[in-house]
Amino acid sequence: MTPEAGSRLRPPAARLREATSRISRVRLAAVLVLAAELGHLLAILNEWPLWEVRGAFHTVAAVAQGLLAASLLVGPGHKALRRGAILNLLLAVLWLFSRTMGIPSIVTLQRLPIGVLDALTAAVEVAAAIVIATEWRARRRATSSGADTESATLG
Repeated sequence: MTPEAGSRLRPPAARLREATSRISRVRLAAVLVLAAELGHLLAILNEWPLWEVRGAFHTVAAVAQGLLAASLLVGPGHKALRRGAILNLLLAVLWLFSRTMGIPSIVTLQRLPIGVLDALTAAVEVAAAIVIATEWRARRRATSSGADTESATLG
């Protein structure tokens, strides 16, 4: 029995709810990632004149967020979801590290001040990581349950 056949055995209302839930989770993740991208794009305006390295970091982060959002809107696979959750979590952890421990400077670590925009962007990145990880886990669970169903019927 294939996973598709197993899903056909469920009532149509349950299949519709599951499909709608997945679509809305992916769209929510895409909106959150685009909001985080906007935060990084706005940060470029403030950071680039101060130090080009920080501006370049925000540029790379914004490009990565934009590519992730495009992937989410097209229809991500398991690897894209996993990488997207890791990317957003990593960016939020880097923000936390730069505000608590600091970033490397010429002599020592320099703590950055906490601003409204950067705190909001980090919070959105954490939310995006949670939504993306939830979708990845749901797809992984659906795939493994389909394989379990198939092996149970064959064995």
